[in-house]
Amino acid sequence: MQRVLAIWLDGFDVGLADEWQLPNLTALRSESAAATLHSGTAHLTGLAGEHLATGLDPIDSGRASAVQFSPATYTCTQLGSTHEPVFGGVPTVVFDPCYFQLDVAGPGVVGITDWGSHDPGEPAMARPADLFAEVDQRFGPYPARQWLYATPWASPAACAQMAGDLTEAVHRRSAIAAWLLGERLPDWQLAIVGVSEAHSATEGLHHGVDPAAHWRSCPSTEAAAAGLRSVYTAIDQLVGDLVAQFGDDLHVVFSLHGMGRTRAMCRACCSSENCWPAGRVDRPPI
Repeated sequence: MQRVLAIWLDGFDVGLADEWQLPNLTALRSESAAATLHSGTAHLTGLAGEHLATGLDPIDSGRASAVQFSPATYTCTQLGSTHEPVFGGVPTVVFDPCYFQLDVAGPGVVGITDWGSHDPGEPAMARPADLFAEVDQRFGPYPARQWLYATPWASPAACAQMAGDLTEAVHRRSAIAAWLLGERLPDWQLAIVGVSEAHSATEGLHHGVDPAAHWRSCPSTEAAAAGLRSVYTAIDQLVGDLVAQFGDDLHVVFSLHGMGRTRAMCRACCSSENCWPAGRVDRPPI
């Protein structure tokens, strides 16, 4: 049976990748079957990782958000995944998927969750249990945790630092995935590698490629654009390296949703002249 290596590019905008002509993804698409899938409004739930892990859309899972509101106490609680992963029918290795309950997955599933995920949805976990310690000893911790939800637009230096750390995170992720699948846990039929840095980078740096006029005067625009491209280039290299290392396997590279600017108003100060730009907060959706 041919093995399958699936690489999930979380929050990765295919339009930007096409515009920048990233070499490995361009080459892979030219020699592969490609499809654009439409999930309707399912991506608006913020639970794309759960949809992948469980195979359930919002209707079948019975929830449209990770946040649950209690009318009795008038409180909100964020919940992890409420359904077991569907994987495990064949020996499976996972590395950093979101909303993936590794502790209740079938015995055929091994790997790591929340090494450096954006919105992991579940606590960090490893199977076997000592795998996290091995990864830390060999590769070190996730180097960009401070930037997972950062908004550095006001500072060119912060934008550059965010991009540099996230780029390093992609390179480290690539090395860990290569080691996990090629050396530490080589007996797999299905491997799922999550790559979340495009999600984090786009939330913080998208203004660098936003065509809206008010961003062109922002001092950090140039640094943000260069930084976002750096992260995308590193992700392209990750794909190329893994495809080359596991060249005899079937490769599936996919993004469950892209990213872009939001048109939401800033509720706290939507009529205030103190907001920059005045009256609006434009940044990519979570």
